[in-house]
Amino acid sequence: VEFRLFVKHIHSDLNYLAHILLSYPDNDEMLGNFLGDFVRKKDLLSLPESIQIGVNLHRVIDRYTDKHDSVKNSVEILKPKVGRYAGVAIDIINDHFLSQQWENYSSISLREFCDHFYFLLNRKKKILPTNLNQQVDLMIDHDFLMSTYDHHRLYKTMKHMERRTSFKSNFTGAISILKEKEKSLQANFNILFDDLITLCQKESEKSSTK
Repeated sequence: VEFRLFVKHIHSDLNYLAHILLSYPDNDEMLGNFLGDFVRKKDLLSLPESIQIGVNLHRVIDRYTDKHDSVKNSVEILKPKVGRYAGVAIDIINDHFLSQQWENYSSISLREFCDHFYFLLNRKKKILPTNLNQQVDLMIDHDFLMSTYDHHRLYKTMKHMERRTSFKSNFTGAISILKEKEKSLQANFNILFDDLITLCQKESEKSSTK
């Protein structure tokens, strides 16, 4: 399971699983939250309003996450080996932690959740941005939401990130740090994700009163 074909379109984050779960069970919001890194500002208004809500939520989550102390702490742990890409590596690792603790955050299985979202992507394919539409079948074939599930898949994902970055990087170096500092990194993730759940609940309340 790899990010082989679509990593070049991703800017600051690769924590797809987290973004989508934070919008569950609203299908349109889930899709929008996933699309946040693919939709350009000028194309946003062409999407249904219910999907725009998810895109905007994606950006709220990103801004909040970038400033969160737990993320900053995790980035500092990775920086000695990963350098400037430590923040991106943490996004990937945090999806790994989410998949490993899935039952703490979702009432349905991870497999059921992924299959539901793949079905949704296929159903909504016509409204996807062109750069994503052309790749979505291969992404689903690669079971992309599971690409951080275990250390083996995580390593393959990090390896492909190294091949795609503009500057020299050491994403795979994050794996050795993960093994050494797993408890600290996981604790940081748990604090972050609990705060993100609260944030998204508040954003949902705002949307419902508009």
